[in-house]
Amino acid sequence: MARDVWGDYVTPDMFEEAERNGICKSTVKSRIGNGLKAREAVSRPLQHKYKKDAQYQQYKRQALEGGISASAFYQRIKRGWDLDAAANTPLLDARESTKRGREARSLLIPKNISSLAMENGICRSTLYYRIIKGMDKTKAATMSPMTTQERSRRWFAQDWRDDTLYKTHYAHGLAYIGRTNQKLSSRLRGHFFKKRMHREIDIDAVTLIEYAELPSVADMYCYEILLINALKPMYNHSDRARDELSNELATLCSRLEFRPWESPLMEKWKTQIAERDRAAEAERKAEIAREIEQREMRRKRRASEITEDEYYDWVESTEVYK
Repeated sequence: MARDVWGDYVTPDMFEEAERNGICKSTVKSRIGNGLKAREAVSRPLQHKYKKDAQYQQYKRQALEGGISASAFYQRIKRGWDLDAAANTPLLDARESTKRGREARSLLIPKNISSLAMENGICRSTLYYRIIKGMDKTKAATMSPMTTQERSRRWFAQDWRDDTLYKTHYAHGLAYIGRTNQKLSSRLRGHFFKKRMHREIDIDAVTLIEYAELPSVADMYCYEILLINALKPMYNHSDRARDELSNELATLCSRLEFRPWESPLMEKWKTQIAERDRAAEAERKAEIAREIEQREMRRKRRASEITEDEYYDWVESTEVYK
């Protein structure tokens, strides 16, 4: 279950509310990872996509003619500027921009808070980040910064990471059991596209993919080994024993509830993989044809069927030695 940095959980009902607001689950988790509160993560509207709007494009061209870059124009729109002001307000020079930034930060961070942070060994950038994320100013100036080890432990203890087990089935049986704490679609894509550190799985042979979310990394590790030894998938070799599990451990496997994983990405991946395989096959056949032609030209040269000049003219006209 997802939890923000203030300790508030995002319940399944809140995820459903986010979906009704047009916000997907991954966006909610990304927002929480970036420091938003749980309630804000499920309710804040998505950024409007201006770039396909005809009026936006018209004002964008006007901005470019006035020396305002496309990125600066877009950032102004995101900050709430109207199109006319974003396209016609001149850019600040570097000195004026720096001056205004310092004034804004000085208003946000009083001098006594800044001095208190320095006394506690907290740098100004950390103090500024804490305050803009909603932390109380006094707490932001006094709470000790985390060490690298503490940040690492906090990362692995976060509840919003998806600790997932997944099963991949072929028509003739269970093919593979794996674990991941990244997006399941990303992990499966690595299997299908033969990425490094991924077990190769034939996407055309897959008939069913199932997954189960676990409450912790430790549970995910333990259940993976239990399932591998209980179900004996054909591609899991490293953690599989020759004998069978005891009845006590075998009953634990039945506690997991696996759900089918379905996605339109599968058809897209099948098309991409088929195109890649066709290109690789065409390249392989072309390479064979080049080798056959190369052998034939060498044979003709040895048999004096062609002259040396003809042979080297052929070499220069082909990519055999390039």
